[in-house]
Amino acid sequence: MTTWSAREWLLTFFLFIAAFAALYFALRLWLMARSEESRFVAIKERARAEALQELQTLADKRAQEAVTVWRADNEPRLRQDAIAKSGNTIAGKTVEHFAPFHPDFAFNPRDARFLGSPIDLILFDGLSDDRCDRVVFLEVKANDSDLTVSQRQVRDAIEAKRVEWRVLRVRDPGGRPPATSPNLGP
Repeated sequence: MTTWSAREWLLTFFLFIAAFAALYFALRLWLMARSEESRFVAIKERARAEALQELQTLADKRAQEAVTVWRADNEPRLRQDAIAKSGNTIAGKTVEHFAPFHPDFAFNPRDARFLGSPIDLILFDGLSDDRCDRVVFLEVKANDSDLTVSQRQVRDAIEAKRVEWRVLRVRDPGGRPPATSPNLGP
């Protein structure tokens, strides 16, 4: 077995220290590079987010300008269209009220009761002659307009004979039956 001299020990010690220092500085350099890289990524992401925000702001501004131009170009026409539709709606509601007096109305106008929604009129055919031969649900439509969804549902229920008669007796809060009038009967 050979023994090392003090010089060999010292040289080995310095080599070990140099290797350790090299490893230490390499690790520090790697950590610094990673830190710089993560800071670079953070700066890059922040710049990207700011650029996206600027683009969004610019896009919103341009869209608002386009809407303003479109509105200025189309507002008179849209107002006229709204006025025309409003007039049509008012005219339609008026026609519904006066339908019993239309020349094509096939019933006695005194037998008609205006409901308005979802069906325009209910006719108690013959009621003005002290009898009720039938009850007719009548929807007034202008030109080629279609029934609404709820009107079709009512029509289907009537045609399927899903119609009932019920009486609701209303009592006053004290539980007594309503007073009868000599003209109204019991």
